[in-house]
Amino acid sequence: MWPPANKNKLLRELVKVQNKRKLLLNNVIVQEDKEKCLMNWLTWIEGTSFRPGDRVYIENNINHPESPDGSHRTATVRHTSETKNKQTLVCLTTDNGYKTRRLSQNIRKLV
Repeated sequence: MWPPANKNKLLRELVKVQNKRKLLLNNVIVQEDKEKCLMNWLTWIEGTSFRPGDRVYIENNINHPESPDGSHRTATVRHTSETKNKQTLVCLTTDNGYKTRRLSQNIRKLV
């Protein structure tokens, strides 16, 4: 049997440890939420930015001749620039050899 003084001391220590545990768990949850937000943001950035060598699919109208295998719509990014209206202009080379450029909202990345 524990003496009452030791029991009270152990109970106080137990309460302190439980409070620290709750605080640490809350911090972990907050950090996981921050990490999830950052990962979502990075995923969005990756999906909307284009780098040389990225493979893309052209979604709007195409003025050059269509090819039966669909290579007129798939392309590789050569470089990007910014228009006067602060839009991203992406310069491309299609798989069938044509050089073209499109606004970033008219193309999407291929996975």
